[in-house]
Formats: sequence, C-alpha cells, structure tokens
Amino acid sequence: LVEMYLYFEFTDTVKNLLFKGWNASTPSGLIIVCLIAGIVTLLYELLMSYHEILMTAANNFNARYQTSVSTNRHIGGPRVKLAYATMSSAVYTVRVLISMLLMLAVMTYNAWIFLSVVLGSAVGYFLSPLARRAFRPCIAATFSTAAADDAAVDVFTTSASSAHELND
Repeated sequence: LVEMYLYFEFTDTVKNLLFKGWNASTPSGLIIVCLIAGIVTLLYELLMSYHEILMTAANNFNARYQTSVSTNRHIGGPRVKLAYATMSSAVYTVRVLISMLLMLAVMTYNAWIFLSVVLGSAVGYFLSPLARRAFRPCIAATFSTAAADDAAVDVFTTSASSAHELND
C-alpha cells in the first residue's frame, strides 16, 4: 500500500511522479524535477499569451472578412478561417494537456514542486507582454500570406467564371 498524505511536505524525494516508476530519490533529482516543472509552467503561460493573440487575430480577421464580403472585396476566405480554427484548436489542446500534467505534479504534495510551478507561472506571466509583442508579427505574417493565397484563388476563380460566362 502507498501512503498518501493530503498536505504539502518539504521532502527531497518524489515517488511515482505522473507515471509509475518516475521517481526523484535524491536532492539533485528533485532539483531537476523542479526545474522542469518551472520551465513547463513558464512555457504554459507563454502559450496562453500566444493563444490570446491568435484569438484576437482570428476575431479581427472575421470582422474584416465580413466587411470584405459585404463590399465584394475578398481578403481571404474559408482557408484562412480553417487555418485559424486549426491553430487555435491545436494550441488549446496542448494548453489543456500541459495544465493537467502540472496539476498532477502539484498533487504529489511536494512543496518544492508546488513552489517551482508557482514561480514558473509568475515568471511566465511577467514575460507575457514581451511574448505578445513577439507573437503578434508572426501570426500576422502567417495568416496574411494565407489570406493573400486565398485572395489569389478568389481572383482566379472569379476571373475564370467571368471568362466562362463570356464564352457562353
């Protein structure tokens, strides 16, 4: 039987971390586990910033797309909307996976792991504004290229159908 305590302990060992057999039985092993937990938490916070920027860009694209459809000027189309939805779903799925793994790591009730997750979250949140500034141009470039491709397809399709109507 494994004894389970429902209170935090400052111990230098962790048994069965996330999976059976994943143990940290030395202080140096615990330090490595704590560093990994802190870094994963920091990356989780940065991923949240990326998802936020992605959702803002998707909403802006949808607003512009609706305007362009009403004025008969296409600035992208279904391919771009699909790209936004796919990216958003993938990022969300990774976020959920990471958050659940971090929750399970904290539920080992090792105070050092708990503190490393809290510290990683604080550092990630502190770096979020820098990450947002870095992500914004990347997302804009990615989807403006897809929008340009869609616009080219729209122009080609429109001109091909116009040429077909002229031939009839």
